[in-house]
Amino acid sequence: MIDMHRDAMGRWTKDTPTAWKKGVSANPSGRPKGTISLTTRVKRTLDQRAKDVPWCASIARTVGVDLVKYPETLVAEVYAASIIFHGAKGEAAYAKMAFDRIDGPVAQRVEVMPGMPDDLEQCSDAELIRIASGEIELG
Repeated sequence: MIDMHRDAMGRWTKDTPTAWKKGVSANPSGRPKGTISLTTRVKRTLDQRAKDVPWCASIARTVGVDLVKYPETLVAEVYAASIIFHGAKGEAAYAKMAFDRIDGPVAQRVEVMPGMPDDLEQCSDAELIRIASGEIELG
């Protein structure tokens, strides 16, 4: 077990002979040869014909994709139709997914207040609490 504690600056640190050394891999052998990544598996599934994927037929029926009339329909096309279908029904998560893919996710704006430390990671928890509560005035 690694012993985690706060240093003099309030940052988490570990003091143990088993701590990872900088530049040394935790897995020097790497991924075993022949291992297929999850991303590759998903891409392969999306590129299959929907009629050849058992679970995809019921989804296709639900969203109105006719696999008999269009037998070359891909799983990816059924998936896209499903996102649009559920978003149009008012299911917010699907609508957000569709718009994020079309327009990109909405950028999060972060205002840096005058006097804010350049690197909040260097602040101790006590300092962050005092900043958040307004006890420490910034600017």
